[in-house]
Amino acid sequence: MMRYSSIIFLFIHVHTLYADFISNINVQNQGFDFIPANPIELFQTYSSVSSAFKCALRCHQDPQCRTYVYDLSICQLYQGSSDTGSIVPSPSTTRIVGAINYKNINVASAYNQSCDHCFPDRYLVCRNNTCQCPTGTFYDNQGHCLNQLYADSTLTCEDDSWCNQALNLSCQCGKCQCPNGYVWRNKTCIPQLMSGISCNTSDDCRKDLHLMCSQNNKICIPQFMSGMSCNTSDQCRNDLNLVCSRKNKTCISMTVVPMPVMTGTLPAKFSYVDMAFNVSGEEWWRAFDNNIYSFWNRMGGMNVLDYIFLTFNDTYLLDSIQLTVTGDITHDPRTLGMYMDENGTCLGESFWFPKSNSSWYTYPKYYFNKSAKALVTNHLLMSIERWSIYQVCLAELTFFGGLY
Repeated sequence: MMRYSSIIFLFIHVHTLYADFISNINVQNQGFDFIPANPIELFQTYSSVSSAFKCALRCHQDPQCRTYVYDLSICQLYQGSSDTGSIVPSPSTTRIVGAINYKNINVASAYNQSCDHCFPDRYLVCRNNTCQCPTGTFYDNQGHCLNQLYADSTLTCEDDSWCNQALNLSCQCGKCQCPNGYVWRNKTCIPQLMSGISCNTSDDCRKDLHLMCSQNNKICIPQFMSGMSCNTSDQCRNDLNLVCSRKNKTCISMTVVPMPVMTGTLPAKFSYVDMAFNVSGEEWWRAFDNNIYSFWNRMGGMNVLDYIFLTFNDTYLLDSIQLTVTGDITHDPRTLGMYMDENGTCLGESFWFPKSNSSWYTYPKYYFNKSAKALVTNHLLMSIERWSIYQVCLAELTFFGGLY
């Protein structure tokens, strides 16, 4: 009963002091502590704070604060919400954890509007003359400001703003990741290691220098060249088209072969797309049946990209694609995007095809840029940009790669 009395008492006082600046704070019983998702979330510590209420008030007055801990006149403010960290028993029986309740807070009506829409407001701040989420949080496009993600988060990101900016993380392929040349260790980004330095995994070593972690003596060494013994293809210089032979376990130049497409589906995320690949006579597989005369993709009436998620019969190191078109524009794809994930967050390569005035024209092969990053996969999400609305496709596409 004491716990809930504390909540009501604090809420009334905050409401009285700041009529348009309200927080609803859940207060744990004494004897608990807060462990944040990352130590960087502790952004302020005050000493000589006379009461837990005054500590709560300091948290309330700072939009960055979502959780506070008070014990023996020490007040600690955290950016992290209580549900992103852990509330655990504390050796101190006087320690108190308070967490601002965001459950029913929706800022959609004020977000990105002029600052008169969010002043005074505890949940948004005025930045660049517009209402924005507080530092350390991102807008989730559903009316909420959530804590920015870390590289060890299980959640996917949509853009860089979703990732913790203080640690210089960016959104890559749906995951928050460290900058090139760095690796996530012990809740932060640290430089990757040079050749000859002790390592635990190949992620510890400089990928831009084509280093990996030796399985035997656990030091960073160069990836293997042609003719060297290997166990897996990621030990070989993929950027030089080298893979590990499945037969004799040595690094060899990959044999480039056509990649059989096994299935094609439209992921649920793209269900808004006004098209279907499984209408009778216009199925997805007609794009890969070696028959240029077979229609696929019914006439879409929306000016959006078409999508199809493809699976192959094996795992390949991607080499190139080749497109054959009718050459009349109205049946030809304009741009093909190749994503490495089903949600379309990891663009591997995008290919643009100029208009062709030749009938039944086969473009030269378009190559994947393996020097930037070797693309290894058994599936792809392909986006298709048409030249116009209400366009069906008369085109054949072939993927080429080497068995990985």
